Amino acid sequence: MISLDSFSPEFWRIPDEPCIPFASRGRPLSIEQALWEMDNDDWDMMVKQLFADCHSTVIPTDILLIIKETNTCSNLDSPVEVWIDKDGDFRIKVYDV
Repeated sequence: MISLDSFSPEFWRIPDEPCIPFASRGRPLSIEQALWEMDNDDWDMMVKQLFADCHSTVIPTDILLIIKETNTCSNLDSPVEVWIDKDGDFRIKVYDV
């Protein structure tokens, strides 16, 4: 497991980046964009598992907080596989420019 501490702020969110689903055509350049582009079924399953007691709407910003706490990725080369939860049950990939 590798820490996310060495990544730039742009790895998390590109300033002024439009967070429109599928804007990156399957190659998200930031964690936030990768979250927006998650498959609906995968998103629903993740939210149910990570927010079992939550009755409000979960948005990518909520998941970013969990990712920051988890602070883990599988590799440093592109695409970087970012762990969403500590068990690594849910992961996203972030690509280099």
